[in-house]
Amino acid sequence: FTVLTEKRPPGRPPSEAAPPKPKGPLVGRTVVVCGTTREDLNGTRGKAQTFDGKRYVVALDGAQKAMKLKPANLRGWPAGGVAPSACPLLGHNIVVVGTSRADVNGTPGVCTGFDPDSNRYVVELSTNV
Repeated sequence: FTVLTEKRPPGRPPSEAAPPKPKGPLVGRTVVVCGTTREDLNGTRGKAQTFDGKRYVVALDGAQKAMKLKPANLRGWPAGGVAPSACPLLGHNIVVVGTSRADVNGTPGVCTGFDPDSNRYVVELSTNV
């Protein structure tokens, strides 16, 4: 006869299940890093692997080690999005200038993509305009 033992953290009763891990909306998706203080990371793509409720663990393209990043510093990579080399501002903080909309000019934001059909950058504005 075989005795099975349950592996659990010390102090947790055998019948108490581990609390479920939170699943952020970006887990399993390709993401782009933006708005960090590390300019060398901004614009880098990766894959969000897990979420601990505060930060995502992201396997960055070309990096040997995954990084923990805040949700505010990640944007979901759009399906069919252009390659990062086609969008050098991707993930970088920008200020909108030179548009025909005076209410938008001077507004800060983050470049989240490039639309090749319109030949324009896609920007997530920091304020509601």
